[in-house]
Amino acid sequence: MNEREVSAYHEAGHCIASHRLGCKPVLITIDAAPRVLHTDDSDATAVAIMVYAASAAATRVGGPSALAGSPDLAMLMKFVSKLSIKVAEAIPSKSRQFVDEHWAEIEELARVVLQRGTLQGDDLAQELARICKICGS
Repeated sequence: MNEREVSAYHEAGHCIASHRLGCKPVLITIDAAPRVLHTDDSDATAVAIMVYAASAAATRVGGPSALAGSPDLAMLMKFVSKLSIKVAEAIPSKSRQFVDEHWAEIEELARVVLQRGTLQGDDLAQELARICKICGS
């Protein structure tokens, strides 16, 4: 799998978790600087799972965890620091479980992002609704 494909799975992991956990994604892109933007980061546990889910998705397709030295690590640390030790320690396993449970959605969004490069606003919302419907969740 090439770097662009791994990035698509990584960003799809972020985006599906963001959508499912109420962080309201508004953009996903693998063009230029791959990223997902969301509008609600009030739930530290949800954001930590969303950040870690990207790493779990990337490693599931053979990519690197992509946390070391990345902006994701800084964001993860910011939100994990707001959690109790017990909750923070559970984030990696909860994230992997989330990715397992939503793998069909992550795969489908990665496929779409590989074709289109960027989705945002209403296009992203419609695509997420379509994906959730066809994946039966």
